[in-house]
This record gives sequence, structure tokens and C-alpha cells, in this order.
Amino acid sequence: MTGRREQNKIQCREDILKASRRLFSSKGYNAAKMEDIAKKASVSKATLYNYFQSKESLLIGTVEEVYSEVQSSCEQSETSGIPADECLYQAFKILVLSSLKYPRLAQRITWLNADPESSLYQCLGPVVDLIRKLVDPLFAGTAGDSGHAADHAMETLLGIYYVALYHWSYTYPDDESQILERLHDIYWNAWIRYARR
Repeated sequence: MTGRREQNKIQCREDILKASRRLFSSKGYNAAKMEDIAKKASVSKATLYNYFQSKESLLIGTVEEVYSEVQSSCEQSETSGIPADECLYQAFKILVLSSLKYPRLAQRITWLNADPESSLYQCLGPVVDLIRKLVDPLFAGTAGDSGHAADHAMETLLGIYYVALYHWSYTYPDDESQILERLHDIYWNAWIRYARR
């Protein structure tokens, strides 16, 4: 069990990240300054820099939060013994919904993740690896090369993620129920059928 001081540090970090996401979304990533973020989070500039050295590190912190949430979902699913396809759906739903809370920011992170010149290059790797660990068991008993099939499945899931991020965020900007309905339909009626072939 963590002590009070450690809990305060965790809470302070979460507050800073939440403030940064809100400010990046309302003011724009380029226009937001570190001192603006400190003010929004109600912390000193020194405290902010103690946790995060730059705006890029705030983006990495956001990715780490999503990773922790997906990881927690995976661990809960493993201990509760739910089927692998349901476990994957829950983890994937967390990834999609957390990204669509701040779509412009998630789009920036996704773009920088693919840019070899960026300090965020491949920052989404741990999240993708977690999802891949959930995909692999679905193909373990398939005929032929199960690794190859799992690769295709991952590409399909990432495609669904990009559609959600770059299309649904504009089509259903304030309607989480519509997004969940679309995600549920595509996952259970299309993708999971492919996985079970």
C-alpha cells in the first residue's frame, strides 16, 4: 500500500496531465506554454518541471496513463477468466475512448509516434504490444502461420483505431454512445468473425 506522500505525488502528476490535456485542447498544443499548464494545474512552475521537463514529456505521460489503464484492464480480465476476445475488446475500447476524449491531442501523438525525428517516436509501442499480447491467443490454434494471421489482425485493429480517431471524432464529436455502438458493431460483427475463421 502506498503512503500518503506517494499518493499525493501520484495525484499531483495526474492533475498536471489532466490540466495539460485540457489546455492543449482549448488553446492548442503550440500556443500552450509550460507556465500556463502550471497555472491550470495549480502548481508552481518548479513543481511542474519536477514532474515533466517539456510539453513532449507531457504527451509521453499521457501515453503512459493510457498504457496503465489498458494494463490494468488486462490484469483484471486475466484474473476474472473472461474470454480472450472479450478481454481484447475491453482493452481496445479503453484505448479508443481515452484517445477520443482529446482527439486532436491523440492525433498529434499518433503522428509523432510515427516520426523518426520526434522524441515521441514509437512511444505507442508499449500500448500496441499490450494489445498484441491479447491478439496472439486468438490465433494460437489457427491453421497455417498464426503469427502472420495475428499480424494481419493487429493491422486491422489499428485501422479501426485510426478510423475512430480521424473519422468518428468528427462524425460523433460529443456522442460517446454512438462511438461505442460503432466500435461494438465493428469489433463483434466484423473483426472478431475474421479472428475466428
